[in-house]
This record gives sequence, C-alpha cells and structure tokens, in this order.
Amino acid sequence: DEEQLRACQQILKERTGAFSSFRGVMKLPAICLLAMEQNPELKMEQAIQAYETARQQFSFSNQLALAVFFMPSDINMNQTAARAKELHRRMKKDHPFLTSAEDSAVAMMMACVPRTDDQLLEDLESCYQLLKERFGASNHVQTAAQVLALAAGDPCQKTQHFLDLYDAIGQFGGKYGKYS
Repeated sequence: DEEQLRACQQILKERTGAFSSFRGVMKLPAICLLAMEQNPELKMEQAIQAYETARQQFSFSNQLALAVFFMPSDINMNQTAARAKELHRRMKKDHPFLTSAEDSAVAMMMACVPRTDDQLLEDLESCYQLLKERFGASNHVQTAAQVLALAAGDPCQKTQHFLDLYDAIGQFGGKYGKYS
C-alpha cells in the first residue's frame, strides 16, 4: 500500500535524526516493517526505545536497529540486552575472527529464545561444525548456524533440512547465497 508506506516513511523521518541507525541502508526495511503494523507510530517508538537500551550493551550497528523491530514487546529489554551481550561475548570467544558487531542482531534474537545460553551456544556450534563440513569455515556458515540455533530441534536434523533445501534450490537452477 503506497499510501501506508509513505506515511511510515514520514513517521521514520519525524522520529529519527538524519544520522540515525534507522536511516541509511535500514531505511527501506524499517519503513516496510512499520507498514505491516497496526500502529506504526507505537512500533517506531518501541523500536527507538529498544535500540537505545541495546546500544548500552553494543556499539553502533545497522543490523541491531533492524533486530529491535523483531523483539517481543513484553520482554524486559535491559535483561534481554545484557543476555545478548553475554551471548555475543561467548560467540566471539569461540570464533574471534568470524564474530563482529553484525552478530549483535542475532545475539539479541537469541536472547529472546527460552533456552539457556549453554543450550543455544551448543546448538549453534553443532550446526556450525556440520555446515563447515560442507561449506568450509566462513562468516556465512556462522550466520546460517546462528539462524538454525534460533529454531528448536535437533541440530543434525535442522542442518540436514537446511542442506536439503539448499540442494533443492540448486537442482532447480536457483542460486542461494553469495557464492553459489
């Protein structure tokens, strides 16, 4: 709905500064996410507040600005951001060359998952090792493993499902990923 998108663009413009993390490369996704909301003004205000809280734990990140749109409105943002920071710290300890500020967004989403930090990180590492066998060690493999860790289930089954989907896309002539 073009009218709704324009209204949300105006909300974004009125509520954020020119150098806001919600602008630049995140502007279009933010506008689209706002347009899907029943109350985009409220969602924008919640996103700004959540981002300000998350920024107390993390450095500047466009991805973090996008991630706060997906945070449940009923969480304690201070606790979630602190938990996310600890998850991020532990990810960086395990994979110092692969983990960066970009991973703060996934850490925020992981912090909302009702499993322990140990369970999440063990799941992530299992998925990463399984994917690494096929694709090698890379940031793309870590990102895929992080997304798989967000979902419930056995790491072997989740990873196999991902690989089956990846192969099916290739069988039909599609390309998936940056290097395929």
